Amino acid sequence: MGIIKDLINTVIHIKSNSLKKEKLANRVSEFETLFNSSSCNIEEKEEQFKCFLKNMPICAYMKDLHENYVIGSFMFKNLVGAADSECIKLSDIFSDEYIKEEMKEDEEICRTQKTLVVERQVSLLNQTLWYRIRKSPVIDKNGRVKYIVVIFENIESEKELKKQKEYFVETLIHDLKVPTLAQLRALELLHNEALGSLEDAQKEMVSQIQQSCKYMLEMISMVLNTYRFENGEQAVWYTKFNLSGLVSNCADEIISIADEKGLVLEINMPDNLWIEADKTKLKQVIIHLLSNAVLYSYKNETICVKVYSDTESVHFSIQSTGMTLSQRECLTMFDRCAEGPQRYTSVGNGIGLYLCKKIINSHKGQIFASTDGRNTNTFTFVLPQYRYNQSVSTPVAILA
Repeated sequence: MGIIKDLINTVIHIKSNSLKKEKLANRVSEFETLFNSSSCNIEEKEEQFKCFLKNMPICAYMKDLHENYVIGSFMFKNLVGAADSECIKLSDIFSDEYIKEEMKEDEEICRTQKTLVVERQVSLLNQTLWYRIRKSPVIDKNGRVKYIVVIFENIESEKELKKQKEYFVETLIHDLKVPTLAQLRALELLHNEALGSLEDAQKEMVSQIQQSCKYMLEMISMVLNTYRFENGEQAVWYTKFNLSGLVSNCADEIISIADEKGLVLEINMPDNLWIEADKTKLKQVIIHLLSNAVLYSYKNETICVKVYSDTESVHFSIQSTGMTLSQRECLTMFDRCAEGPQRYTSVGNGIGLYLCKKIINSHKGQIFASTDGRNTNTFTFVLPQYRYNQSVSTPVAILA
């Protein structure tokens, strides 16, 4: 039954601009109840399902586990140019490469008995277009996968719009980055007195402008990285590395800023703590959390960093003393549009914490903030110790 609900919900999703979503969602429940209450045997229900699939207003077909076509919707037949034919061979429609990919995916569906969603370019009738392909198992009364239903959704316009957005963002970032780099180079020449001597006050002012330009450059990079994460363009490249060494390197990078405020960095961790993760992206998170702790800590305090592991996870926490966060602020600190307290609303901090959350989530980890209510705040992230299969799929119920 779950496959029918899955099909109807797919129609609702694809046609949501032209149909009333709530009304259709209610009809899903009604149809599900009616189908389940039917006294028909499994063979009769299978025939009902085939009839249902045939008349669905969506491009879909059903095949067996040997890549043989069973039945398809009228829209699918029109798509492949076989509107008047009941006998269709998938090998005549799709390329050998496409069939091989299908077979690999079918093996996973039979093993997990879950829906699989992929996006790929498909060549049909001498035209190559982007499709979102949703593959759902039809399970028999013995709990085995008998058929697989394949649904095609044309996403060519969606891909084109995404490409335009990417071009716009890349152009904007480039147009911001180039003049900022030029300004930094000019300020460097001024600061080094390459164009003439400067008084101490003038040199201090040039130094401050340099810091502002560097901050702007970091912000541009942060905005671009956040955009790429939100659009699924940032891949996580796993390597095995020593997390203890990475934390030490990050601490060395911000120690000079900590010294200016009289802060002491106290780091408790094993000498060698190996982890499988994206080293570059994890460094971004650690640097940002350390920088925040230094920026918002009271002077002459101690910042405590603790890193440890258990059988399944690696834990990183950083504890600092500053103005106390409320419980609500702890819960919303990593949200995209968090309305944090004044001390956490400097330009770039909100988007920085949001980016940290995106990076940790991409590793299937968790990140959160906590407070003891007495000026001590703690930021923590937890990661799985080893990489595992990250494919996400949706369960589908038994047809019978």
